Amino acid sequence: MTKRFLLLLILSTTLSFSQSLKEMRAVWITNVDSDVLFDDTKIASAMDYLASIGVNVVFPVVWNKGYTLYPSRIMDSLFQKPIIPQFAGRDPLKKLLLKPIETG
Repeated sequence: MTKRFLLLLILSTTLSFSQSLKEMRAVWITNVDSDVLFDDTKIASAMDYLASIGVNVVFPVVWNKGYTLYPSRIMDSLFQKPIIPQFAGRDPLKKLLLKPIETG
């Protein structure tokens, strides 16, 4: 039941956000088959590229294979795994948020 509620919350938030846009063009950014999240300059380049082709919404993957893709005190306190090992010492989610897509 909790998963359904969370899904509905995400969908309703996305739909209400999309109503304020003329058109929503979105992509998922993940750490599978993509190296964008592994380097801060690649994140910046990817965001610039997405803006140049008209993408105005980005959905970053934040959980994969039992790990978060950002530092998490909760994951650290419960499972002693604060972040996926490949991202230790970094916060790719924060970098994505600091480099928003600039639309014209």
